[in-house]
Amino acid sequence: MTAEYETAMDKEAAFWFARLRSDDLGEEDRARFSRWLAADPAHVSAYADYQGLWSDFDEVAASAPILEMRREALRQAERPHRPRLRPRFAPMAAIAAGIAVALGGVWMLSQGPTLAPALPSAEASRQGPATYLTEVGERSSITLADGSVVQLNTNSLLEVNYVEGRRDLKLLRGQALFEVAHDRSRPFVVQAGDQTITALGTAFDVHVEPHETKVTLIEGQIEVKRVNGTALFPVTPEARKLTAGEQLVAVRERPFLVRVADVEETVSWREGRVVFADEPLAEVLEEINRYSTRKVVLGDSDLAALRVSGVFRPGSADRFVAALEVGFPVKAELDARRDVVVLTAR
Repeated sequence: MTAEYETAMDKEAAFWFARLRSDDLGEEDRARFSRWLAADPAHVSAYADYQGLWSDFDEVAASAPILEMRREALRQAERPHRPRLRPRFAPMAAIAAGIAVALGGVWMLSQGPTLAPALPSAEASRQGPATYLTEVGERSSITLADGSVVQLNTNSLLEVNYVEGRRDLKLLRGQALFEVAHDRSRPFVVQAGDQTITALGTAFDVHVEPHETKVTLIEGQIEVKRVNGTALFPVTPEARKLTAGEQLVAVRERPFLVRVADVEETVSWREGRVVFADEPLAEVLEEINRYSTRKVVLGDSDLAALRVSGVFRPGSADRFVAALEVGFPVKAELDARRDVVVLTAR
Protein backbone atom coordinates (compact mmCIF):
# COMPACT_ATOMS: atom_id res chain seq x y z
CA MET A 1 0.00 0.00 0.00
CA THR A 2 1.52 3.30 -1.07
CA ALA A 3 1.78 6.35 1.18
CA GLU A 4 -0.45 8.28 -1.25
CA TYR A 5 -3.15 5.59 -0.99
CA GLU A 6 -2.96 5.59 2.82
CA THR A 7 -3.29 9.38 2.88
CA ALA A 8 -6.32 9.30 0.58
CA MET A 9 -7.88 6.51 2.63
CA ASP A 10 -7.38 8.44 5.88
CA LYS A 11 -9.06 11.46 4.34
CA GLU A 12 -12.00 9.33 3.25
CA ALA A 13 -12.27 7.82 6.72
CA ALA A 14 -12.22 11.33 8.22
CA PHE A 15 -14.96 12.39 5.81
CA TRP A 16 -17.22 9.51 6.81
CA PHE A 17 -16.43 10.03 10.50
CA ALA A 18 -17.78 13.58 10.21
CA ARG A 19 -20.56 12.79 7.71
CA LEU A 20 -22.17 10.11 9.87
CA ARG A 21 -22.54 12.69 12.65
CA SER A 22 -24.16 15.37 10.51
CA ASP A 23 -27.80 16.37 11.01
CA ASP A 24 -28.77 15.84 7.36
CA LEU A 25 -27.49 12.28 7.02
CA GLY A 26 -29.73 10.27 4.66
CA GLU A 27 -30.25 6.67 3.58
CA GLU A 28 -28.20 7.23 0.42
CA ASP A 29 -25.29 8.40 2.58
CA ARG A 30 -25.54 5.23 4.67
CA ALA A 31 -25.62 3.10 1.53
CA ARG A 32 -22.53 4.87 0.14
CA PHE A 33 -20.76 4.38 3.47
CA SER A 34 -21.58 0.65 3.42
CA ARG A 35 -20.22 0.35 -0.12
CA TRP A 36 -17.05 2.20 0.85
CA LEU A 37 -16.50 -0.12 3.83
CA ALA A 38 -17.00 -3.23 1.71
CA ALA A 39 -14.65 -2.05 -1.05
CA ASP A 40 -11.44 -2.66 0.91
CA PRO A 41 -10.69 -4.22 4.34
CA ALA A 42 -8.24 -1.36 4.94
CA HIS A 43 -11.21 1.04 4.88
CA VAL A 44 -12.64 -0.72 7.94
CA SER A 45 -9.35 -0.46 9.80
CA ALA A 46 -8.97 3.23 8.94
CA TYR A 47 -12.50 4.03 10.01
CA ALA A 48 -12.12 1.92 13.17
CA ASP A 49 -9.16 4.06 14.19
CA TYR A 50 -11.31 7.19 14.10
CA GLN A 51 -14.16 5.44 15.88
CA GLY A 52 -11.78 4.15 18.53
CA LEU A 53 -10.40 7.61 19.20
CA TRP A 54 -13.80 8.87 20.34
CA SER A 55 -15.26 5.58 21.61
CA ASP A 56 -18.02 5.48 19.01
CA PHE A 57 -17.78 1.85 18.04
CA ASP A 58 -21.35 1.13 19.23
CA GLU A 59 -22.89 2.88 16.23
CA VAL A 60 -20.82 1.21 13.55
CA ALA A 61 -20.77 -2.14 15.34
CA ALA A 62 -24.56 -2.25 15.34
CA SER A 63 -24.93 -1.27 11.68
CA ALA A 64 -26.26 -3.87 9.24
CA PRO A 65 -23.05 -4.21 7.15
CA ILE A 66 -20.82 -4.78 10.18
CA LEU A 67 -23.23 -7.26 11.77
CA GLU A 68 -23.31 -9.23 8.52
CA MET A 69 -19.50 -9.18 8.34
CA ARG A 70 -19.31 -10.54 11.89
CA ARG A 71 -21.86 -13.28 11.16
CA GLU A 72 -20.01 -14.31 7.99
CA ALA A 73 -16.68 -14.41 9.81
CA LEU A 74 -18.21 -16.69 12.45
CA ARG A 75 -19.69 -18.96 9.77
CA GLN A 76 -16.29 -19.22 8.12
CA ALA A 77 -14.62 -20.06 11.44
CA GLU A 78 -17.09 -22.92 12.03
CA ARG A 79 -16.55 -24.52 8.60
CA PRO A 80 -13.85 -27.13 7.89
CA HIS A 81 -10.55 -25.63 6.81
CA ARG A 82 -10.14 -25.14 3.06
CA PRO A 83 -7.01 -24.05 1.17
CA ARG A 84 -8.70 -20.73 0.42
CA LEU A 85 -12.10 -19.12 0.86
CA ARG A 86 -14.52 -18.97 -2.02
CA PRO A 87 -14.22 -15.56 -3.70
CA ARG A 88 -17.69 -14.34 -2.72
CA PHE A 89 -16.88 -14.81 0.97
CA ALA A 90 -13.32 -13.52 1.02
CA PRO A 91 -14.07 -9.76 1.20
CA MET A 92 -16.44 -10.09 4.18
CA ALA A 93 -14.11 -12.33 6.16
CA ALA A 94 -11.18 -10.03 5.47
CA ILE A 95 -13.17 -6.98 6.57
CA ALA A 96 -14.28 -8.66 9.79
CA ALA A 97 -10.66 -9.61 10.46
CA GLY A 98 -9.68 -6.01 9.81
CA ILE A 99 -12.02 -4.86 12.58
CA ALA A 100 -10.47 -7.32 15.03
CA VAL A 101 -6.94 -6.27 14.10
CA ALA A 102 -7.78 -2.59 14.43
CA LEU A 103 -9.33 -3.04 17.86
CA GLY A 104 -6.59 -5.34 19.10
CA GLY A 105 -3.85 -3.03 17.89
CA VAL A 106 -5.20 -0.15 19.92
CA TRP A 107 -5.01 -2.24 23.10
CA MET A 108 -1.53 -3.58 22.46
CA LEU A 109 -0.13 -0.12 21.92
CA SER A 110 -0.96 0.86 25.46
CA GLN A 111 -0.75 -2.42 27.38
CA GLY A 112 2.69 -3.22 28.72
CA PRO A 113 3.89 -6.57 30.08
CA THR A 114 2.88 -7.71 33.56
CA LEU A 115 5.82 -7.24 35.90
CA ALA A 116 7.06 -9.79 38.40
CA PRO A 117 5.84 -9.60 42.02
CA ALA A 118 7.88 -7.69 44.54
CA LEU A 119 10.23 -9.66 46.75
CA PRO A 120 8.95 -10.93 50.11
CA SER A 121 9.51 -8.41 52.88
CA ALA A 122 12.45 -10.14 54.59
CA GLU A 123 14.34 -10.52 51.33
CA ALA A 124 13.37 -6.99 50.28
CA SER A 125 14.92 -5.61 53.44
CA ARG A 126 18.27 -6.99 52.37
CA GLN A 127 17.99 -6.14 48.68
CA GLY A 128 16.57 -2.62 49.07
CA PRO A 129 13.60 -1.11 47.21
CA ALA A 130 12.30 -2.78 44.07
CA THR A 131 11.89 -0.38 41.14
CA TYR A 132 9.18 -0.56 38.48
CA LEU A 133 9.15 1.57 35.33
CA THR A 134 6.87 2.10 32.36
CA GLU A 135 7.97 3.81 29.16
CA VAL A 136 5.96 6.40 27.22
CA GLY A 137 2.80 4.75 25.89
CA GLU A 138 3.12 1.66 28.09
CA ARG A 139 1.03 0.39 31.00
CA SER A 140 1.92 -2.40 33.42
CA SER A 141 0.30 -4.34 36.26
CA ILE A 142 2.29 -5.38 39.35
CA THR A 143 1.18 -7.93 41.93
CA LEU A 144 3.01 -7.27 45.18
CA ALA A 145 4.09 -9.84 47.76
CA ASP A 146 1.07 -9.19 50.01
CA GLY A 147 -1.43 -9.53 47.18
CA SER A 148 -1.87 -5.80 46.57
CA VAL A 149 -2.04 -4.82 42.91
CA VAL A 150 -0.53 -1.68 41.36
CA GLN A 151 -1.32 -0.60 37.82
CA LEU A 152 1.20 1.84 36.37
CA ASN A 153 0.21 4.28 33.67
CA THR A 154 2.47 5.68 30.94
CA ASN A 155 5.93 7.06 31.81
CA SER A 156 5.74 6.18 35.52
CA LEU A 157 8.33 5.22 38.11
CA LEU A 158 7.55 3.40 41.37
CA GLU A 159 9.72 2.19 44.26
CA VAL A 160 8.43 -0.57 46.56
CA ASN A 161 10.06 -1.31 49.91
CA TYR A 162 8.25 -3.79 52.17
CA VAL A 163 9.71 -3.94 55.66
CA GLU A 164 8.55 -5.36 58.97
CA GLY A 165 5.49 -3.51 60.18
CA ARG A 166 5.14 -1.25 57.13
CA ARG A 167 4.56 -1.31 53.37
CA ASP A 168 6.40 1.68 51.89
CA LEU A 169 5.99 2.80 48.28
CA LYS A 170 7.18 5.90 46.48
CA LEU A 171 5.61 7.14 43.23
CA LEU A 172 8.44 9.21 41.79
CA ARG A 173 6.79 9.96 38.46
CA GLY A 174 3.55 9.41 36.58
CA GLN A 175 0.32 7.77 37.66
CA ALA A 176 -0.65 4.59 39.49
CA LEU A 177 -3.81 2.85 40.66
CA PHE A 178 -3.37 1.03 43.98
CA GLU A 179 -5.65 -1.83 45.04
CA VAL A 180 -4.51 -2.52 48.58
CA ALA A 181 -4.70 -5.90 50.32
CA HIS A 182 -6.05 -5.50 53.84
CA ASP A 183 -3.41 -5.91 56.57
CA ARG A 184 -4.08 -3.85 59.70
CA SER A 185 -0.69 -4.76 61.19
CA ARG A 186 1.23 -3.21 58.25
CA PRO A 187 0.03 0.19 56.99
CA PHE A 188 0.26 0.74 53.23
CA VAL A 189 1.97 4.12 52.73
CA VAL A 190 2.57 5.80 49.38
CA GLN A 191 4.77 8.90 49.11
CA ALA A 192 3.91 11.11 46.14
CA GLY A 193 5.46 14.54 45.82
CA ASP A 194 5.25 16.24 49.21
CA GLN A 195 2.44 13.98 50.38
CA THR A 196 2.01 10.58 51.96
CA ILE A 197 -1.14 8.53 51.45
CA THR A 198 -1.94 5.90 54.08
CA ALA A 199 -4.44 3.09 53.52
CA LEU A 200 -5.33 -0.28 55.03
CA GLY A 201 -7.58 -1.97 52.48
CA THR A 202 -8.82 0.29 49.71
CA ALA A 203 -8.39 1.42 46.09
CA PHE A 204 -7.08 4.82 45.02
CA ASP A 205 -5.41 6.58 42.10
CA VAL A 206 -2.37 8.88 42.42
CA HIS A 207 -1.15 11.17 39.65
CA VAL A 208 2.12 13.06 40.19
CA GLU A 209 2.44 16.08 37.88
CA PRO A 210 5.17 18.74 37.78
CA HIS A 211 3.19 21.30 39.76
CA GLU A 212 0.57 19.26 41.61
CA THR A 213 -0.40 15.82 42.88
CA LYS A 214 -3.91 14.40 42.54
CA VAL A 215 -5.21 11.63 44.80
CA THR A 216 -8.57 10.08 43.91
CA LEU A 217 -10.26 7.61 46.27
CA ILE A 218 -12.25 4.88 44.54
CA GLU A 219 -13.31 2.87 47.57
CA GLY A 220 -12.50 2.62 51.28
CA GLN A 221 -10.79 5.42 53.19
CA ILE A 222 -7.35 7.01 53.07
CA GLU A 223 -5.50 9.79 54.85
CA VAL A 224 -3.29 12.24 52.96
CA LYS A 225 -0.58 14.15 54.84
CA ARG A 226 1.77 16.87 53.69
CA VAL A 227 5.43 16.15 54.47
CA ASN A 228 8.99 16.90 53.38
CA GLY A 229 9.17 20.66 53.58
CA THR A 230 12.46 22.44 52.79
CA ALA A 231 14.01 25.72 53.88
CA LEU A 232 12.97 27.23 50.54
CA PHE A 233 9.49 25.67 50.54
CA PRO A 234 8.45 25.04 54.14
CA VAL A 235 5.13 23.22 54.45
CA THR A 236 2.31 23.70 56.89
CA PRO A 237 1.42 20.34 58.45
CA GLU A 238 -1.87 19.28 56.97
CA ALA A 239 -3.86 16.06 56.90
CA ARG A 240 -7.16 15.18 55.25
CA LYS A 241 -9.18 11.99 55.19
CA LEU A 242 -10.98 11.15 51.96
CA THR A 243 -14.13 9.16 51.40
CA ALA A 244 -14.98 7.24 48.23
CA GLY A 245 -15.57 9.50 45.24
CA GLU A 246 -13.42 12.39 46.49
CA GLN A 247 -10.27 13.81 44.91
CA LEU A 248 -7.55 15.75 46.70
CA VAL A 249 -5.39 18.21 44.77
CA ALA A 250 -2.09 19.15 46.41
CA VAL A 251 -0.14 22.16 45.19
CA ARG A 252 3.00 23.34 46.97
CA GLU A 253 2.43 26.29 49.35
CA ARG A 254 -1.37 26.04 49.01
CA PRO A 255 -3.94 24.34 51.22
CA PHE A 256 -5.29 20.99 50.08
CA LEU A 257 -8.27 21.18 47.74
CA VAL A 258 -10.83 18.40 48.14
CA ARG A 259 -13.57 18.02 45.54
CA VAL A 260 -16.00 15.50 44.10
CA ALA A 261 -14.16 13.31 41.58
CA ASP A 262 -15.19 11.99 38.20
CA VAL A 263 -13.88 8.53 39.07
CA GLU A 264 -14.67 7.01 35.66
CA GLU A 265 -12.67 9.71 33.91
CA THR A 266 -9.79 9.49 36.39
CA VAL A 267 -9.24 5.73 36.04
CA SER A 268 -10.25 5.31 32.38
CA TRP A 269 -6.56 4.99 31.48
CA ARG A 270 -6.40 1.48 32.93
CA GLU A 271 -8.79 0.35 30.16
CA GLY A 272 -6.72 2.00 27.46
CA ARG A 273 -8.89 5.11 27.24
CA VAL A 274 -8.45 8.77 28.10
CA VAL A 275 -11.70 10.67 28.71
CA PHE A 276 -12.18 14.41 28.18
CA ALA A 277 -15.36 16.18 29.28
CA ASP A 278 -15.56 19.79 28.07
CA GLU A 279 -11.90 20.46 28.89
CA PRO A 280 -9.61 23.17 27.46
CA LEU A 281 -7.51 22.02 24.52
CA ALA A 282 -4.34 23.11 26.30
CA GLU A 283 -5.05 20.66 29.14
CA VAL A 284 -6.11 17.94 26.71
CA LEU A 285 -2.78 18.21 24.91
CA GLU A 286 -0.88 17.91 28.19
CA GLU A 287 -2.63 14.59 28.79
CA ILE A 288 -2.29 13.33 25.21
CA ASN A 289 1.43 14.11 25.18
CA ARG A 290 1.99 11.78 28.12
CA TYR A 291 1.30 8.81 25.86
CA SER A 292 3.32 9.68 22.76
CA THR A 293 6.96 10.44 22.02
CA ARG A 294 5.83 12.84 19.28
CA LYS A 295 4.29 15.82 21.05
CA VAL A 296 1.44 18.05 19.92
CA VAL A 297 1.85 21.78 20.62
CA LEU A 298 -0.20 24.91 20.07
CA GLY A 299 1.01 27.32 17.41
CA ASP A 300 -1.93 29.64 18.10
CA SER A 301 -2.57 30.65 21.72
CA ASP A 302 -6.21 31.42 20.92
CA LEU A 303 -6.83 27.67 20.60
CA ALA A 304 -5.85 26.99 24.22
CA ALA A 305 -9.38 27.61 25.53
CA LEU A 306 -11.14 25.51 22.86
CA ARG A 307 -13.36 23.01 24.71
CA VAL A 308 -12.91 19.34 23.87
CA SER A 309 -15.04 16.33 24.81
CA GLY A 310 -14.44 12.76 23.76
CA VAL A 311 -12.67 9.49 24.43
CA PHE A 312 -9.17 8.86 23.09
CA ARG A 313 -7.36 5.53 22.87
CA PRO A 314 -3.74 6.52 23.51
CA GLY A 315 -0.82 5.34 21.45
CA SER A 316 -0.80 7.57 18.37
CA ALA A 317 -0.73 11.35 18.55
CA ASP A 318 -1.05 11.44 14.75
CA ARG A 319 -4.44 9.72 14.86
CA PHE A 320 -5.64 12.03 17.61
CA VAL A 321 -4.63 15.07 15.57
CA ALA A 322 -6.41 13.69 12.50
CA ALA A 323 -9.62 13.29 14.47
CA LEU A 324 -9.18 16.75 15.96
CA GLU A 325 -8.94 18.25 12.47
CA VAL A 326 -12.23 16.61 11.52
CA GLY A 327 -14.22 17.82 14.50
CA PHE A 328 -12.67 21.19 15.32
CA PRO A 329 -11.55 24.34 13.46
CA VAL A 330 -7.86 23.48 13.60
CA LYS A 331 -5.20 22.37 11.18
CA ALA A 332 -2.01 20.50 11.92
CA GLU A 333 1.48 20.62 10.45
CA LEU A 334 4.49 18.51 11.27
CA ASP A 335 7.59 20.42 12.33
CA ALA A 336 10.14 17.80 11.29
CA ARG A 337 13.05 19.68 12.83
CA ARG A 338 11.54 19.50 16.33
CA ASP A 339 9.50 16.33 15.61
CA VAL A 340 6.33 17.97 16.95
CA VAL A 341 2.87 18.51 15.49
CA VAL A 342 1.84 22.19 15.53
CA LEU A 343 -1.84 23.13 15.74
CA THR A 344 -3.11 26.43 14.32
CA ALA A 345 -6.56 27.88 13.68
CA ARG A 346 -8.25 26.84 10.44
